[in-house]
Amino acid sequence: MPVILASATLPQDKRKSLILAYLKGKGFKSRDITLTNDISGNKYPLITYTDGKEVKVETDFLNTNVKTVDVKRLNKGEILFRIEELLEGDGVIGIIVNTVKEAQNLGRELKDRFGNNTVVILHSAFIATDRIVKESNLLDMIGKNGKRPKRKIIIGTQVIEQSLDIDFDVLITDLCPVDLLLQRIGRLHRHERKRPDKHKNPVVYVMGTSDSFDFEKGSVLVYGKFYLIRTQCYLPDKISIPSDIPDLVNKVYGTEHPDLSEELNNIYQESIIRHNNDVENKKVKAKTYCIDNPVGLINPTRNNLIGWLKNLNNADSEETVNAQVRDIRETVEVIAVKKVGSGYGTFKDNADISELVCNETIAKELAKNTIRLPYYVTCNKGVSATVTELEKYNRQKLKNWQKYSWLKGALGIIFDENGCFEINGIKLRYDDEFGLREEISDGEV
Repeated sequence: MPVILASATLPQDKRKSLILAYLKGKGFKSRDITLTNDISGNKYPLITYTDGKEVKVETDFLNTNVKTVDVKRLNKGEILFRIEELLEGDGVIGIIVNTVKEAQNLGRELKDRFGNNTVVILHSAFIATDRIVKESNLLDMIGKNGKRPKRKIIIGTQVIEQSLDIDFDVLITDLCPVDLLLQRIGRLHRHERKRPDKHKNPVVYVMGTSDSFDFEKGSVLVYGKFYLIRTQCYLPDKISIPSDIPDLVNKVYGTEHPDLSEELNNIYQESIIRHNNDVENKKVKAKTYCIDNPVGLINPTRNNLIGWLKNLNNADSEETVNAQVRDIRETVEVIAVKKVGSGYGTFKDNADISELVCNETIAKELAKNTIRLPYYVTCNKGVSATVTELEKYNRQKLKNWQKYSWLKGALGIIFDENGCFEINGIKLRYDDEFGLREEISDGEV
């Protein structure tokens, strides 16, 4: 069966291991596989493909425009001053941070400083339907054919770095692994257009670098210290896009180690140990529900794969099964509704639909209102315990959902009239301006 993998930032070692695994899966022995040209080439763009047992590389493409980006380090404490300075020349400023909480806190601060209408916030902690609307509005504003504003600040997380065809005049980003950093830079001067004089040349400001490798806790939790260290060590002052992409990616994900002082090398070596342990733990966890080899499982009388994915877990919800194979840092997806009168409705409409979920159209629309609970909600009690608690809650409050195909197996939560819901002793608040966040006593994030 043909397989196509597409990536703008795939390390050469990973590319080689994937294609060799594919050929071995087709029955070729390692000694039979031949490389007709350099699979480890550093050209960009590049296509690696198989022709029988041969591995070939195609690099003969039309020349692409090269964009040289200036890379500047930025102390996070200076971000307000820097934004104020950048806005003097108008333009669209993109800010990509590594955690939702940071996006929310920074968004609140910038709204207070520069005005509510100047700042847009986009991250993963919005109900899916709200997020789709926000992404569409962003494309209409700063997409290729968008009606571009004179000045705007767009604050987001990882959801901005891929898929969205948007264009910033200047970019501020948290330090992250180099492949993701390059994805973020891909939103800088993405399209040919007239720029404000102050932003004629593409510049990316990188926050969160540390001379002592003392990175922010949230960034380390998301990405681990190992690749943050390696990215910082190999990050140049200028990057030519796309020609520098393979070299940078291969340096950060390669086997050579950066030249460090004894003190920093000790920290780096500790990060290697932790990284390797994390990888091994994920491998062990992934085997929990690893699918058996289909050879021998195909029903000889029906010539199909019925039973191949059979799971004997009789859980109330899909999230119970998912929790067993999911990375421990991930959490639970729910359908979010809001109390309306004696029933509930979506955050979009102030109408009680609690007696109408038998209608397939309404149930289908309701099922789109998903959101993932933050990690801090599940980290103390664990994902499985949280799912169990939610299943109990659903049996009490939303039992009729299990009758309908669009809602069966889903977990729902009902926010009160103020957009609040409490779980695991944590009070959550939701609105379409900041998204889902923890409600502290003074009402702040």
